[in-house]
Amino acid sequence: MPLDAALQARLLAEVDSLCDDALRTLAVAYRPLLPHADPLHPKAASPLEQGLIFVGTVGIMDPPEKKPGWPSPGRRAPASA
Repeated sequence: MPLDAALQARLLAEVDSLCDDALRTLAVAYRPLLPHADPLHPKAASPLEQGLIFVGTVGIMDPPEKKPGWPSPGRRAPASA
């Protein structure tokens, strides 16, 4: 199914929803290759970025940032005097 304007709007809304949850997003797609074809050969039939089949979008949470002097996740900071 080609990516028309309606589908593109729906996919972008899903990406916006993941971003609203502070997630990084990654689109996943593939393109079937002919057996023994070298997709990186200069005379390849089409560039790798064309004719892709969209699989989905993934939301990825960044690990907590560690800063000097901050307690490790799951530990409390010492009480200050």
